[in-house]
Amino acid sequence: MKKRSSENKNEQNKKHKSTKGEQVTIFDLPLEALVEISQHFSSKDVVNVCLVSKSLLNLFSLSIRSFVIRDVIDDKGIKFISDHFNNLTQLMIPSNSKITDESFKYISKLTKLVELDLTDCEEITDVAIEHIQNLKGLKWLSISECDSLTGKSFTLIANSFKQLEYLNISECQNFETEELDHLEKTLSSTEVNY
Repeated sequence: MKKRSSENKNEQNKKHKSTKGEQVTIFDLPLEALVEISQHFSSKDVVNVCLVSKSLLNLFSLSIRSFVIRDVIDDKGIKFISDHFNNLTQLMIPSNSKITDESFKYISKLTKLVELDLTDCEEITDVAIEHIQNLKGLKWLSISECDSLTGKSFTLIANSFKQLEYLNISECQNFETEELDHLEKTLSSTEVNY
């Protein structure tokens, strides 16, 4: 297993490789637009904004990184995303306190996902990882700072995601040494950020 010490999150994101296709990053919207969206729309409506262009029906990458907008997307918003954007290969939803394990029932339907960022999604538990273990194409996963995840998630990841190329588990603390050892042994060719 390739080991890497914790890096600045911006540096990690710069190194992050995405696949070809159309991409929308809500973070790229002007601050005024983000404030307007967060004050006047439900999570379903925020995602509906993305449907303005028919070409977005083939959206492959969705990144929800803005401090203003990220907590507007909840379980219902994730359901809407999974129902309407089934071609997604990249879903980035870091630091979201509104999505729960229920969201991962819907994320599990995004079978083309290659990259998934769940950094600091404080409401998810081991159940979330159980829901997504069918995502056999997943190559990049960040569960950094997900304080409710335990070693059970490490075991599920080790047994279900042997194809992972990158795994970020930095600042995860609820695990035993044996569970980390199993992860290291099973995912020996995976780059892991502790």
